[in-house]
Amino acid sequence: GQYVGDSAHALVIDSPRPNTNSPPDRGQLPLVARGRYPGPMAEFVFDRPRKRDRKTIAELLYTDMQSLGIPRAVEELLVVSDLLYEADPDRCFCRVVRPERRGPAVGIVIANVVISVKLAGKSVWLEHLYVHETWRGNGLGRALVGKVLDWAEDTGMGGVELEAYPGKT
Repeated sequence: GQYVGDSAHALVIDSPRPNTNSPPDRGQLPLVARGRYPGPMAEFVFDRPRKRDRKTIAELLYTDMQSLGIPRAVEELLVVSDLLYEADPDRCFCRVVRPERRGPAVGIVIANVVISVKLAGKSVWLEHLYVHETWRGNGLGRALVGKVLDWAEDTGMGGVELEAYPGKT
């Protein structure tokens, strides 16, 4: 894909895919199944968050915020999880990935519709992408970003914007 902008702010012109293979140590999530999944990508389930995902999503977000040095309490992120569940699907795109239909979420992507001066209209801001470290290397981050790109194209958005942090690409 082609990027426009400096290393901290990039405008995605077409479909770049992040490298999700550089996991710093981030601890364990008690609600998330651990280990690599031996099956093909087709067996992973990508869907909207469910009410039962509330705590798991908050813990995924908490683990990522900790790795970035951003202090957030799990209780605060439970509120975010509730907001994601209730969000207007025309303005907020959120998908979780599960290793199986009834399994726990092991990754999440959050994107919102914004007004972009750069694109002179509506675009998508990729707010958050996280895959638990024990599930990296399976192409899940790439697939989650692909879901956002598909949604942006299907809804006629002018593009997708994101911010990348060193060591997180």
